[in-house]
Amino acid sequence: LNLIINQATDTTINEVACGGFTFNGITYTNSGTYTQSYNNTNSCDSTVVQNLTILMPTDSTINAVSCDSFNLNGVAYSSTGSYTQTLSNAAGCDSTIYLNLTIDPIDLSVNLNGITLESNESNASSYQWLDCNNNQAVAGATQQTFSPAISGD
Repeated sequence: LNLIINQATDTTINEVACGGFTFNGITYTNSGTYTQSYNNTNSCDSTVVQNLTILMPTDSTINAVSCDSFNLNGVAYSSTGSYTQTLSNAAGCDSTIYLNLTIDPIDLSVNLNGITLESNESNASSYQWLDCNNNQAVAGATQQTFSPAISGD
């Protein structure tokens, strides 16, 4: 009579994953220690201890308005629209950025009525008139219209 003694097996696995990890058909989404038992190839008990660290992906949304283009992570966008960028976050997981961009061009044209200048951009949040001889701001000239005290450029 030959006697064969088959051995049980015990295994410990250390795993780091982003968002979730699937092992033997079970998906884990939280960090922790998980144990699974089943029969090994010799029909003996087998235990797997999984030390699991789950790192999380991140996402963010940027709502932006620009007059001609918008630069995000080295990419220039010049049309109104929704854009997505996927980068790596500090944990090494996906970082998704959703950009909702509105391009609202500025009308830089000016009308002259007598000595009064009027900007054709009526929706500006602020105005600043410049002295073109020195590219300096004209003090106090922050309205849509400007009537200079003296002639100039």
